[in-house]
Parts: sequence; C-alpha cells; structure tokens
Amino acid sequence: MRVESAQLEQQILNQSKLAQHQGKPRSSKAAKIFVVVFLTVLFLLAGSVVLILLFA
Repeated sequence: MRVESAQLEQQILNQSKLAQHQGKPRSSKAAKIFVVVFLTVLFLLAGSVVLILLFA
C-alpha cells in the first residue's frame, strides 16, 4: 500500500512538473488543486485502512 502510494505520488509530481514546464498557468493551477485533493483523499484512505488493520 505504502509503496503504491509513493509511486503514485512520484507520478503525480512528475506530471505537475511537466504541466508547469508547458507554461499554462490556468491548467497548472487546476492540476495543483487536483493533486492536493487527490493526495488528501489518498491519505484519508490509507489512514482508514491502517486503522481497520490495527483494530480488526
């Protein structure tokens, strides 16, 4: 789980860097918002899975 999320984070970081290099301020801003939301959801999912595993 942690390895997969780390790989996903790396992919997202690479994509956001590419978006910034293309120089499109509007799309890069949207991409940053998407990344923040996505990482938040991913973090919450990972946290809930850990809690379930701990208390199951």
